[in-house]
Amino acid sequence: MEHPSCPPCHTLQFKFTRTLSRRTTCRLIQELIKQLLYLRQQIPMPVETLEATVKQLDTSDSVKKLRLSSHDKKTIKTVEAVGNILSAIEHLFGSSHVDCLAILVGSPVSPKEVYMIYMEYDESQEDVVDEKPTPKDFTSQCVRQMIRTLITQASWLLDTTASPSKFHVFARLPAGLQVESFIPKQTFRIKQPRSKNWVPKTFLFGDTSPEDMLNSINNNNNSN
Repeated sequence: MEHPSCPPCHTLQFKFTRTLSRRTTCRLIQELIKQLLYLRQQIPMPVETLEATVKQLDTSDSVKKLRLSSHDKKTIKTVEAVGNILSAIEHLFGSSHVDCLAILVGSPVSPKEVYMIYMEYDESQEDVVDEKPTPKDFTSQCVRQMIRTLITQASWLLDTTASPSKFHVFARLPAGLQVESFIPKQTFRIKQPRSKNWVPKTFLFGDTSPEDMLNSINNNNNSN
């Protein structure tokens, strides 16, 4: 996966109190995707609200499912689609070290929006996994901090309106690696959207300066 040729114009860096683990980074990316889906108007309400709506529907048998309204059926389909994306992200982080993701809204050939995500985390560090995470759990704290940062520092996410479109997630991985739910595209190149008002948007997870982080990742990319 090759990166856009133009330099980032909107960059938001997330810094935390200690080095991130693979598990925490995975959760943060999942939550970022959920926020982008809502903030960029790809879904009508937050994912958690959609999930709560689906839980209230009576789908205990096939007959009751058929009697659901078209709106309810669409809500169920949306929740399932989001769940598939989040599961794919979990499989991805469980299969390989991931330092770069790209989210494309619209056609992969001619996307309407492009979001680059760069990450630094410690493979050797593992958080204590609680069966029932508490608000004081480090991962939960990081998620809340990320959402606050998005709300207070990423007003450019709301500068333009967007219509529902296809939502694609690309990852840079070692050649030949197969990951469930991801299709290898070794020669894929991200193209700049045609809109005159388009500017690339970048999210950074880690304490390294944006310039050093991007240089390090790009050097690793060139050496692979």
